[in-house]
Amino acid sequence: TGSTQTVVPAEMYEIAGGEPSGDRRQLKTGGGPVDGWDAAIDLHIVDSHLPSVVCWSFGGAGVFVAEDEADFPLAVLGWDLLGNFELKINRELGFIELKSLRS
Repeated sequence: TGSTQTVVPAEMYEIAGGEPSGDRRQLKTGGGPVDGWDAAIDLHIVDSHLPSVVCWSFGGAGVFVAEDEADFPLAVLGWDLLGNFELKINRELGFIELKSLRS
């Protein structure tokens, strides 16, 4: 992703128990402006390639909640969270490897 900020669709945010809060604002994206609001959520990134399962948790992670699902039908991890990892991309084998930089 080239996004600088993590974005979550409002429907996904509400399913996870979040409620609309905070001031509405516009986020500038490559696809145009997106209306929504800032929120804090507990975010868990899970890599479940059995037999090993790895989970990274970010309590109170700042995200932008996109009001219109048409703008963001899926969540987008931005560099605000991906900056916590060393990324290895292997296009030939078709995978992205994340290694936590946090102690």
